[in-house]
Amino acid sequence: MVSGTWRIGGILLAAACALSVAACGSSGPTPQPSTHATNSSGPTSTASGPISTDSGPISTASGPISTASGPLGTNGGPSLVVQTSKTFTVGVAHTVTVTAKDALGKVAPGYLGTIHFTCTDKNAILPHDYTFTAADNGVHKFSLGITLKTVGKQSVRARDTVTSTITGVQNGIVVSA
Repeated sequence: MVSGTWRIGGILLAAACALSVAACGSSGPTPQPSTHATNSSGPTSTASGPISTDSGPISTASGPISTASGPLGTNGGPSLVVQTSKTFTVGVAHTVTVTAKDALGKVAPGYLGTIHFTCTDKNAILPHDYTFTAADNGVHKFSLGITLKTVGKQSVRARDTVTSTITGVQNGIVVSA
């Protein structure tokens, strides 16, 4: 069994694989795979047929794990989803919720990153930097955490403080007097 755990930004990734290899020159039948991938719902796929062997060494990849580049949401990388009211009144506090998503767009309950808020309204009152905890399960609600003070259309962004590509924005918030 080969397994490993990696942390990319605040997202914890884990993998485990079963591997059976026949030794070169060994006698006896070619090993038949009997392993299958499982998840909490049971088997997801099963391998069949002989395992091919090679007389050379088994090679492994080296170097850093590559991460997505470019704006999130367009490349399938991890992201943050920022949700708040679409309409604000100047000076009235509103709740904002930030949800960490994995590369498949599902809630990432293991996200433990720290996020920082920015806004197109330079006079806005925003939440302080926040580090997600295990109890958040990938979702944190900032009750009455944001107050916009400038009339017009505004945007609120949350960004991971370590991995800047893990980000999310809510555009088109209409602020009126």
